[in-house]
Amino acid sequence: MGEISQFDSVATLTVLGTDHSGYVARDDEGRLLFTPATEDYLFAAGQSGELGIGDERGITLVPVRVVEIGTPLVLETAGDARADQRRQWVRVRQELPVRFEHEDDTVTGRTRDYSGGGFQVIFVNGALAVGDVAKTVITLPDGHEVTAKAEVIRETHVGSFSCRFTEIPESQRDRLIREVFAVMRAQRAAASANRE
Repeated sequence: MGEISQFDSVATLTVLGTDHSGYVARDDEGRLLFTPATEDYLFAAGQSGELGIGDERGITLVPVRVVEIGTPLVLETAGDARADQRRQWVRVRQELPVRFEHEDDTVTGRTRDYSGGGFQVIFVNGALAVGDVAKTVITLPDGHEVTAKAEVIRETHVGSFSCRFTEIPESQRDRLIREVFAVMRAQRAAASANRE
């Protein structure tokens, strides 16, 4: 499972039910330093959450507490790390167009985030209900379309829904995962440039 080293590891910090993609490392004192990939976040010292560190073997979850606000955030562990049995995929925040073909309707939306296992969507034209399964087409920035079947599994916020892939060819999943890591590298480079 994912391990935290002196070097940056891809990670997701979940606080108050919201996922924040970024990178985590340990400093010379052994503290956890989390650098969010984007700057649209609000954290407060003392908040508790969960840090998911991913690699090719899966996700390790570490309960954490925010100790110090800044770039990077300073976190402290608040419990024992464990393997995540439900989340196997690193996710990234990025808006992409998504189209659903359900029964005789076409519903459109925009992703809030996505991973190799699913995505969050805000419906733009029409809507699907929790439990609906539909043919889904996500258009990547280069125009490539990832086609799969996805199920709406829950409403996460007002107007935002979590979907999981129920059928997706491995070639399509691999393409989506490559995009996740490409976006994270670009976000990391932008965050580094902003710090300089």
